[in-house]
Amino acid sequence: MCEKEIITPIGEILIPDRVLISEKKTCIIIEYKTGKKRKEHALQVGKYKNTLVDMGLNVEKSFLVYVYPFIEVIEL
Repeated sequence: MCEKEIITPIGEILIPDRVLISEKKTCIIIEYKTGKKRKEHALQVGKYKNTLVDMGLNVEKSFLVYVYPFIEVIEL
């Protein structure tokens, strides 16, 4: 899924960049960012992960991918 809205139980709308979901309900989260690394980016992916777990999915991995000025992939 790419940029699909997820509504939390408290009505917050989350829009992860990409969530890959297998037939066994396991998933991988990928969030793309540009610019400098920030602590808030990891917290944002953590919120996505917690929400998907609350929905009954098993989050196997999550990644932050910084695409500018250099490509850097960080597994969280």
